[in-house]
Amino acid sequence: MEMNNDLSDNEEMREFLRKRGIREMHLLKMENEKIGPDVIFHLTDSQLEEFIPRLGDRIALRQFLKLKTNCEVPNSTRKKQLIDRLRQKLETKSCLGQNDIEGMSIKKKKTGPHYQDEKQIILGWICRMNGESKFKQVRERGGGGARKIKVPKLANKEYLQRKGVELFFPDGKSPKGALVDFDIDLLDFKNNKIDEVTTVENLLESTGLSVLRFYLATTQKTDIDEESDEERVSLEKSSLLVNDHLVLNKNPNLQQDDKNEERYGPFETLDDDVVTTEYSNYHVVLENDSDDYFLDARSLPDKTTQDSLNELINSLLDKNETVSQITTNVPVNNLDENESFLHMQNDSVIPDRLIENAEYQSEEEFKSVKDVLKTLQQKINFEEMNKFNIFRNDIFQCCVRAMRRKTFDPFNKISVKFSDYEGNSEGAVDEGGPTREMFRLALEYLKDSEMFVGQKRRHITLNHRCLEKNFYFEAGRLMALSLVHGGPGPHFFSPTLFSLMFYGHENTTPTLDDVEEEIRSKLAKLEELVELSDLQEFVITENIFSIAGFHYITNLDEKSTIVAGTLKFFAFKRVETAINQFIEGIKTCNIYEYIRLYPHLFQYLFCEEKLQLTADDLENIFVIKYSPMGSNKRLLENRAVSYFRDYLVDCEENLMDLNDPERIVDEDVETSVSLTDILVFGTGADVVPPLGFPQIPKILFLHNETTTAYKYPMANTCALEFKLPTCHGSYEDFKANMNFGIANCKSFGFA
Repeated sequence: MEMNNDLSDNEEMREFLRKRGIREMHLLKMENEKIGPDVIFHLTDSQLEEFIPRLGDRIALRQFLKLKTNCEVPNSTRKKQLIDRLRQKLETKSCLGQNDIEGMSIKKKKTGPHYQDEKQIILGWICRMNGESKFKQVRERGGGGARKIKVPKLANKEYLQRKGVELFFPDGKSPKGALVDFDIDLLDFKNNKIDEVTTVENLLESTGLSVLRFYLATTQKTDIDEESDEERVSLEKSSLLVNDHLVLNKNPNLQQDDKNEERYGPFETLDDDVVTTEYSNYHVVLENDSDDYFLDARSLPDKTTQDSLNELINSLLDKNETVSQITTNVPVNNLDENESFLHMQNDSVIPDRLIENAEYQSEEEFKSVKDVLKTLQQKINFEEMNKFNIFRNDIFQCCVRAMRRKTFDPFNKISVKFSDYEGNSEGAVDEGGPTREMFRLALEYLKDSEMFVGQKRRHITLNHRCLEKNFYFEAGRLMALSLVHGGPGPHFFSPTLFSLMFYGHENTTPTLDDVEEEIRSKLAKLEELVELSDLQEFVITENIFSIAGFHYITNLDEKSTIVAGTLKFFAFKRVETAINQFIEGIKTCNIYEYIRLYPHLFQYLFCEEKLQLTADDLENIFVIKYSPMGSNKRLLENRAVSYFRDYLVDCEENLMDLNDPERIVDEDVETSVSLTDILVFGTGADVVPPLGFPQIPKILFLHNETTTAYKYPMANTCALEFKLPTCHGSYEDFKANMNFGIANCKSFGFA
């Protein structure tokens, strides 16, 4: 009977995923790997992502299984059990007093900048009218803008959608038309749909963000009825009542607002001159002269007046810049060799998934990281040079020496020369291959340096030597220079570190993952103790508590306060000086101000892991330059291209083998190159930079069979040319020489 129940549960789970649009190939993979309902809760989010790509689907599945089985997530060890229990308590309890919350009757109980069972979100409006293919963001003067409101943690899609209607369609009308003329949906800031069961609390936990941004997405109906305005308003009011009833049935914790009760006061963190308006007893902050992205008084350097706000925004945004439109009607092979690649003049033919943070069309000045960085890149002086002489084994110190020269100017062109690279330093005509390589290596060094702590995602830690030598400043300066001068983003920040730097500590909640293992273990040990005498002895003997300002404990109720306060001290207060020094470095090239204005655009570059390349991705990055049709060279080139495409597929499969612990890996697989190695060999970059490449990377061919060196691949990372050998008569010879050439190349482009 137990086996039959398991089979039934598996089938119910698969049927649930099918209804959400999960492909059969993913379901088959789950079945082959024996991923059933009893295994889901043992998987981390990154492990589950291999089977269910979309975040919303993963959240919905966990919620579905929890509601169905009412089970707890099992833990394997006592230590992990304590840490998980402590993490849960910290997320749900942030002060000594805890009031029971009934529905929407939430009392104004404040702990620091946060409320216990309500969260602040930003809600905007995007609209697609008839004849338009993309959503456009509605500005404040058109009835839209960004509204900052507080909602319950249990608010779901239907609740948020209803609040959006109240904000942007008061009385069922808006400057765009009546509500009944539109189909309505709710999207997140990445233009992904929100599912019905996911709550604000679910999204906060899964994303690690401190502030969520949503968009009410409206699409004009094609068959609009010709009823009168009065009929539309009447119909709209009735539909809102139905929605209210549905919300109450689906989620009894969410009740309709009591119009006679003032639920929230004004935001204490804002100055009086910031314009506010009230919708349904919500105090909503409207931007002044900034139509979408909220900028509060903390962003102003000692200026809080309306004129100062306008002055800051106008200084940061170049109102004369036009956003280039994507062109897709030009065949790749017909592009001229001198045409710019990706972001310099024309847009790229690279797949959209490789272009970082691509978003919907917007009326805002900046709709992507690309547009922001292009504005800063226009300030670079290509007539003057900053010279970087790089030795790979000491790359950070080499960069520091270059940046501390009196003649250094962050807006001068960067010229890089590697000591193990036999050639000339970059000049004004070069296209940045060594520069991309330098920034790639420098950021890899910083990721593993003593200035950061953590596994995949790093939080800043305090190191006295680095602080005294101003290395945090130099690390921030390197990251800013990399983004503006065509290098990659860091891709290793923890969400807490990113939020702390660009949203502020008042909008950031620390987690146990943001402190060292020693501190995490002691906090878990403190949570385990239940006797007051044991707690008192532990607090007195362990130095971390006295360092955080907790010297004794008088009752059991103080335990949670000590845990939360100690965590906040080591995650925030202890590293405050290092954080401030780091921020000063990132202010280089004025990029910090832009990230503060558009943090949701930059979060991917700082926090998310680099995108894993596929064979198709790499093939689409390069454009092949063939010899004339019918020539002898063309025949050899066709064969070499066929070999090269098979080689890319083999490299992709080898990576899958290495990532599968159950597969037996051949020695040849362990020593073969990866797709990332090939991209580094040809361009100096391990991902497509946020600014893209300055010209289209090309595949050329080596035709001199008498020269031994021509049996290996060659590349010019400045000209972005990848040269394939054509002398090999079999795929085995081609593959062996490609592996040898790329794997034994100490730098880039020379086998």
